[in-house]
Amino acid sequence: SGSSRRPLPPPRPQNPYMFGLGDVEDEEEEEDGEKNQIELAIPKKLMVLPKNVLVDLNPPKLKLESLVKDWNAWRKRPRSVSASQDAEAVAAALGPPLESMATFLSDAAAAVATG
Repeated sequence: SGSSRRPLPPPRPQNPYMFGLGDVEDEEEEEDGEKNQIELAIPKKLMVLPKNVLVDLNPPKLKLESLVKDWNAWRKRPRSVSASQDAEAVAAALGPPLESMATFLSDAAAAVATG
């Protein structure tokens, strides 16, 4: 018993109009599952000692500084409003979120600048 047995024929599709397409999809899902298992074996995070790492923070520092400058210039420019809108109400509604974002960008730029 064992190798002398003939393999069973593949099962016929339940719906003859599908032409076995469901079976192909099942095989693809199994292959995808195998690929995902391989990806899961790769660590998502690596831990290193700070003394073993050298990072140049100048490029992100310059980028953040330009973002702060551009954001503040954009934030302070005049806004066009339609005739049905109240310009002061629009400015009052937009002011706090825009100011909050400006503060966030400034804080981020300062944090990167201090290294």
